[in-house]
Formats: sequence, structure tokens, C-alpha cells
Amino acid sequence: MVKSHQMISFPSSIKVGSQDIYVRLVPGLSDLSDDEGSYDGRKQLISFDKDIIDKCDPYALLLVWHELDHVIFEQHLLKSAEEEVIVNAFSHGQVQILRDNPQLKKWMDVCLK
Repeated sequence: MVKSHQMISFPSSIKVGSQDIYVRLVPGLSDLSDDEGSYDGRKQLISFDKDIIDKCDPYALLLVWHELDHVIFEQHLLKSAEEEVIVNAFSHGQVQILRDNPQLKKWMDVCLK
């Protein structure tokens, strides 16, 4: 059975907390920079390797959450926080991302099938 992920497009921005984080899909990013994704807090931009995102599989989903977790880490100033504070911030941040981004959630659901 073929996945129908072509029908669910990856969003061009993702609301994280009170900020819109813009998304750039770069073909061959892994080959260009040795990064599959990266978050630039100054620009409020996440760049992803388009080839990975287009696969819409569990690994693509892992990559997306990895970069979104960088945003949560920065927004909640977690650099010197205790473990329970960090875990609490991530759980709240992740649930809020899912609530605020229905298109992203639909894409994630397809990746898990």
C-alpha cells in the first residue's frame, strides 16, 4: 500500500508558543552542510533537508521534533534548568505545538502509518 503523504503538505511555518517559526525545505541539505535540519533562533527559521521531510516516515518525524525541541529549549531558557523543569517545559511545549498546528499534526499522523 502506498502512503498518501503527497496529499498532506508540510507547513511553511509552525507556531511554537507565541512565535511563528518559519520553515525552509532545502533539497540535499544533508549533502550541503552535514545537517539534516537546523534552527536559527535569530531568524526564527528551521531549515530541513527536503528529501527527508518528503519521505514522511518516522525518521522525518523524529527530525522535525528534534528541531522543534531546540525551539522549546531556547524559548524556555532551559540551559541551566533542572531535569524536572526541562521535562515539564518540553511536555507543555509539545502538546501546545500539536494543538496549534493542525496541518503539522495531519502530516505527522501520515508519517506514523
